[in-house]
Amino acid sequence: MSITTTYWLIGDAKGIDLGYIAAELPEVLGMKSITWVFRRPFDPHDDRPGVDVEVRNLLVTPHCLPPLLLPNSTLVLDEDSSAFGEQLQEIQRTEIPSEVHGDVILNRLSVEIGQGELEFETDDDGGMQFRKYRVGFCVWTYSTPPDCFAFENYLLNSTGLQALKANLELLVGPLESFLFFG
Repeated sequence: MSITTTYWLIGDAKGIDLGYIAAELPEVLGMKSITWVFRRPFDPHDDRPGVDVEVRNLLVTPHCLPPLLLPNSTLVLDEDSSAFGEQLQEIQRTEIPSEVHGDVILNRLSVEIGQGELEFETDDDGGMQFRKYRVGFCVWTYSTPPDCFAFENYLLNSTGLQALKANLELLVGPLESFLFFG
């Protein structure tokens, strides 16, 4: 049985300044504070930690994030409470039957601004695929629903989730969706 459920939205933010995204994103996500802000050098093939904690319990103010964004690095924001997260939780409770989600609610938000790479197994042949991105949104929880396939179908086809995604796309451009159980 799987132990986590993870939903990713990723995009390349083509032609959009990452500093602009960093400045506007807390408001778009409804963040009043950010529990952890990390900065890590971008090298997807380096397994060493290479992450420094920049700020803990950052009170969000206008333009508080752009100074933390450096070239060749990725800014990672971890927050357990945001308007975006609360809206996503409500969507799951109202648009996915309880027998499908089984009280599994995606509720932990991590945002990456800068170079990243999502690695995942393909369903058909066990091979690996990689997707590079410049902005990523990850919402996850410790658990999996009783019916993963139905949960995926309900969540990815949810009108509420599509509206949240469309709102993010106004700032960062087109986003791809991925849902993993593992």
